[in-house]
Amino acid sequence: MQKFSLIVEKDDIEKKLSGKNGPLKRKFLEQVEWNTLEDLKKLLEDNIRGFNNEIPVSIDNYSNIHDIYGFWENNMDLIDVCLDGTDWFNEIPKTLGIISVKQYCIESTKFALGKICKEIIEDLTVKPVI
Repeated sequence: MQKFSLIVEKDDIEKKLSGKNGPLKRKFLEQVEWNTLEDLKKLLEDNIRGFNNEIPVSIDNYSNIHDIYGFWENNMDLIDVCLDGTDWFNEIPKTLGIISVKQYCIESTKFALGKICKEIIEDLTVKPVI
């Protein structure tokens, strides 16, 4: 069981990590279990490749297609904001290997989550959080 001080600290960290794409970062962090900043960093590093389809994702809330599609359904506006400014919308779905709308939603969500993971790692690496 977590100590109260850690819960307060986690909330403080989530607020500080919410910069660009803040709402999606915060939503993502709220659903990921971690105890220390090093745990969080390692978890994100281990799962970036999963969001790029190289290995399975091990984060509970994102480990299967149904979870990821459900996340997209509940957060499509935040995902669009996150993807704005990337080359995702410039790609033709066929060149991304996408053959259905549902698959497009899942792949765009995984792309956005991978991007968010990288941004959080950068935030943890570059800036002192506390």
